[in-house]
Amino acid sequence: MKHKILHLFRWKLTDIMNVLPKVHEQGFDVILISPLQTCREGYEWWKIYQNLGYELGNYTGNLADLHNLCTEAEKYGIKIFADVLCHNVASLDGTDIHPDVDPKVAKYVIKDLPECKNYEDRYQTTHLRVGLPMVNYWLSEIQSMQFDMLEKLYLAGIKGFRIDMAKHFATFQEGCNYF
Repeated sequence: MKHKILHLFRWKLTDIMNVLPKVHEQGFDVILISPLQTCREGYEWWKIYQNLGYELGNYTGNLADLHNLCTEAEKYGIKIFADVLCHNVASLDGTDIHPDVDPKVAKYVIKDLPECKNYEDRYQTTHLRVGLPMVNYWLSEIQSMQFDMLEKLYLAGIKGFRIDMAKHFATFQEGCNYF
């Protein structure tokens, strides 16, 4: 089944709820929302992609807002998908961990990881830093924290996920059990 997806980037969840009738009228059946994870302060577009961990709630809304949006969207036959950040954490300069990153997550960031120089090289794209500090997603501890976040989103009514930077995760065939 093909879906007609509307990406409402950086929209507040309460504002999305107000436009559901129009979204439905225009024939969309999925709305993709921006990450709901805690993130760097500020409204620049890229700061919402610099997460501080796996807690939920930022300037777009919180879990209660999400639950209300998902419940209302169902009345119009619209599914809500969420963008999620599982590969990196926030940084002040691209290399050092932002001081506000959750310490439970920060301890799983791979320190002193070289920058990927060749995005055509599969090993580099899956094992080296790509712009921000990389969490060690290979570890079950970090996977458990991420799964808990995904479960909270699912229980609030999310019907699908877009994993940001998915191409930078090693696959099962490459020795990783992440997916």
